[in-house]
Amino acid sequence: MSTSTVNFGTRFYASDAGERVRKGTIPGKADPAGVLTAREFITDIRKRTVGAAQAGGLVDLPSAPQVVSTLPNRGGRVLPRVNLVPTNGEQAVSAEETEPRPEAAAAAAYGTALPEGTAAFTKFTPGFKRVGVQVPAHYSVIEDSALLDATIRDVLRLDFARVADALAISGNGVGENVAGILDASWSVPTSAISTSTRFDHLLGALETVRDSDHEGPIDCVISPSALLALLQEKDADGEPTWRREIAAELGFRDFIPSTLISSDKAVVADLETLATAWIRNPGILVAMTKEHASQLLSGEVTLTVEARWAFRVVRPSAGVILTGL
Repeated sequence: MSTSTVNFGTRFYASDAGERVRKGTIPGKADPAGVLTAREFITDIRKRTVGAAQAGGLVDLPSAPQVVSTLPNRGGRVLPRVNLVPTNGEQAVSAEETEPRPEAAAAAAYGTALPEGTAAFTKFTPGFKRVGVQVPAHYSVIEDSALLDATIRDVLRLDFARVADALAISGNGVGENVAGILDASWSVPTSAISTSTRFDHLLGALETVRDSDHEGPIDCVISPSALLALLQEKDADGEPTWRREIAAELGFRDFIPSTLISSDKAVVADLETLATAWIRNPGILVAMTKEHASQLLSGEVTLTVEARWAFRVVRPSAGVILTGL
């Protein structure tokens, strides 16, 4: 497995703000320093394990289908599964598929017209939003590149990833919030459970995605309590209704348990096809301030870690929102 050597602390120290840290002249507020490009950020949030042999190193994720989470427990699980695109522009230009089922290609001799597909695309330019977090830190942290690296990496993997997941799932699109998958404006198909079992409900959603000709692996974003209810559900003979091997036949990969989705809903989707997130360069900015009097007395500064991103449900037919769980 390959190992990345990106060290956030070293990157920060190489910046003008980092030089002021080394000289002990931290200003009231340091200009942000880019410590991680958009491509590096995308690579990092798809990682899972810190390499034991190398500080700041990351080990590639295995591609096994049983992997549920690509980030630590408090971090994001949904964002690494969508289509992640680095971009240099302030607006991402892409195309939205309005007709999800193009005609299949057909054999045709030269001189014979090829069949016209039914796919239609609409250009859109989603604006970028700001997302980030601030963390108080002692001078002993910022004076040590390894400690600073661990602090920023922890913020990136936990707080940043979690808020990005929360917005990707249920953001309302107001202000700096992106519109998440559950937002009604995307018109992702919904399916309400009635008299069927939860497993039958899940199978129906899997069939809907596959019937729309989406061929990627399908995951289910679901709350832990709803997942437990599904796995414990039994039929009239007292046998569990859940059968992984049957779900796998329709392309099911795994559950993504998340406390960020309500317990009465679940998202069943080919997430990489369903949604796209654009990460603006530079991917991660870090700044620090010592403007608060209490920090001066306690030997602390405040680190801010932020990024700009855009999120959009590109192909609503690649997912189904289950309700009534």
